[in-house]
Amino acid sequence: SPAPPVPVAGSSPPAGFPDIVLLSIDALRPDRLSCYGNPSPTSPALDELAREGVLFRRVLSQCPTSAPSYMSLLTALMPDVNLVRNLGVGVRQRANSLPAKIATYAELLRANGYFTAAVHGGAELDGSLGFARGFDLFRDSFDHLRLVPGALPADIAAAIGESRARGKPLFLFIHHNYCHDPYVFGPPEIRRRFLRRPVPGLPTGLEGLGKNGADIVKSFWKGIDLSRPDHRDHALQLYDGGVAVADDLFRRLRELLAKEGIYDKALIAVLADHGQEFYEHQSRCHGRLFIEHLRVPLIVKFPGGLFAGREIAETVRLIDLIPTICDWAGLPALPRRQGVSFLPLLAGRGSYRPTLVSYSIDLSRIRLEEGGFSYCWEWDPRHVRLQEHLFDLAADPDEAADLVSARPEAADRLRKRARESRGEKKMYLDWIISDVPRAAAAPSPT
Repeated sequence: SPAPPVPVAGSSPPAGFPDIVLLSIDALRPDRLSCYGNPSPTSPALDELAREGVLFRRVLSQCPTSAPSYMSLLTALMPDVNLVRNLGVGVRQRANSLPAKIATYAELLRANGYFTAAVHGGAELDGSLGFARGFDLFRDSFDHLRLVPGALPADIAAAIGESRARGKPLFLFIHHNYCHDPYVFGPPEIRRRFLRRPVPGLPTGLEGLGKNGADIVKSFWKGIDLSRPDHRDHALQLYDGGVAVADDLFRRLRELLAKEGIYDKALIAVLADHGQEFYEHQSRCHGRLFIEHLRVPLIVKFPGGLFAGREIAETVRLIDLIPTICDWAGLPALPRRQGVSFLPLLAGRGSYRPTLVSYSIDLSRIRLEEGGFSYCWEWDPRHVRLQEHLFDLAADPDEAADLVSARPEAADRLRKRARESRGEKKMYLDWIISDVPRAAAAPSPT
């Protein structure tokens, strides 16, 4: 069945509808930004944005992998409802594309008079998965293998020009991979800026790593042992250089938006799809359900300096960002969504108490926060088995001390809540299930 009609506010957008710019920096850890506490000056431009807007101290992604996380953002539906997977992961090892009945926020904004554009870094934001749906312009031109290091794709300026030529407000979604592994892309003088203690023999740039993406990744990690503190520091220092590359790109974007007369009047949000691990739980990169995989940055600048300088300590969900933007801007909501507005945290009216739940890419694992604890049912690659974990969030925000044996009553309670939360999707799946293949039922927590 086709997607349901998207609510339309009128035949033309009200004058008050703002330009909206979302910049997602793939795999960006918040704690490597200066404004989130990194002692290294990695992010002066983003620090300035935080002073002009709202910095959200604790934000959780709904999946630690790109495609499910981004589709949750763009539909306000959880990964176990939108059913999108990374390329090569899904039913019979095929990626699932977005079911036809589900509308996206790009479709909603276009129906309400916006010119909609996505300029992205390719990889998992593939049009075949449904990401192109609703975008007037959809280009994978932010590819660091093809782009001049440190440059913005010309498609960004083209999107701005097209929105102005059509007399429409702009919804611009930008995505790049400069913080994703391998940590070698970007101008070398920026990427290596924080490499104070290089380990002899470990990579510091693209030299000798190969010519295609897969070879570069494999060659980068060959010989790196993150259990060694010096190797971990080497990788983190290169990663901080990637944060600096991303910050410099934001500086360039800000200059472009200011030149076009957009910056001051636009709503601008900077975020990430998921985090990144550097051996906090004896692994690397992302895909697991520990906090370093799921915690992401979020900085939102509202037009006219509204809420400038605010910091929000309460935990918010990434899935709730666009419903919040629409709530604030007076745009209609999607007809079916799980995301809710966290505008009450800024306005001081109403309540915001969502279920804090995240899923693995194959939906077989789940993480839940409630009552001061985090509980996750996680795959342990060292022992090749599923394993439960329980952490006290106040005493142990980095999830280092597992309490699943010491606090069985808390584990039992959260295990039950995890099972209940899995059932909350039923009303949505009943609506779309006839359009998608049935996946094998995932096991429940023990």
